[in-house]
Amino acid sequence: MTGFLLRHGTIVTVDKGRRIIENGALAIEGDRIVDIGTVDELDPRHSDKAVIDCRGKLLIPGLIDAHGHAGHALLRSIAADTNAMWMKIITPTYYHYVTRDYWYADGLISGIERLRAGVTTGASIITSMPRADDPVFAINHARAYSEIGLREIICVGPSGLPWPHPVTRWESGLPERRDVSFDEMMDGSEAVIEALHGSADGRISVFLTPFTIAPSVEPSNASTPDQAVKLTEGDRMQARRIREMARKTGVRLHSDAFAGQIRMAFQDKENALLGPDIHLQ
Repeated sequence: MTGFLLRHGTIVTVDKGRRIIENGALAIEGDRIVDIGTVDELDPRHSDKAVIDCRGKLLIPGLIDAHGHAGHALLRSIAADTNAMWMKIITPTYYHYVTRDYWYADGLISGIERLRAGVTTGASIITSMPRADDPVFAINHARAYSEIGLREIICVGPSGLPWPHPVTRWESGLPERRDVSFDEMMDGSEAVIEALHGSADGRISVFLTPFTIAPSVEPSNASTPDQAVKLTEGDRMQARRIREMARKTGVRLHSDAFAGQIRMAFQDKENALLGPDIHLQ
């Protein structure tokens, strides 16, 4: 007996013909779908497979969670009743009170929760805003997803302002606080790309992820037109450095862009964090 035959489900193929197959069947060998069609078509070809009855069930391709934050699976209840304060509470927690082991544990929990929801590919920004000073955070999170068997897009890049940014590390078992420069954040991001991009047989990817495409304006809410007017030197520097590293490493980009920031970013046409290689939420 080799593989499995899923029978009698309704299959939404999402193929070029957008077929929906009633009383469908789907054959699996190893980690690959090898055949799809009606029960009558597949039964004779796959009599050696273990049968799973899918009556009353819908079979669909794995869903893609296109924007998520690593760490939230274990901290989601913090400040849940004070939405306006959430970012002010959660971000210092990520930057000062989490260890390397935390990220492996969060990867296991978030990966299993995504899988239960039908998500087989998920984007994971390391903390509420990217933290790249310790590449092991991202490496441990990806290790958990790799062990579960999912696809993960690890998103790392420079934090929001201020630069340098205060962080606390716990490798010694005691809190060690210091300020991390923009250059160090970029170096950490590149280390994550080198360690993870294309790993786990291609299931783990890395996107370069600055916290927002224009860090000088409000990071978590839509900015009013009078606030989002002109790029600062810091905005232009970030765009240039992100573009340089993306070209060097061949990775795609991901970031936040709230009202006004897209118009602002377009002012720097040479380095604008806009275009077909960036995913924005």
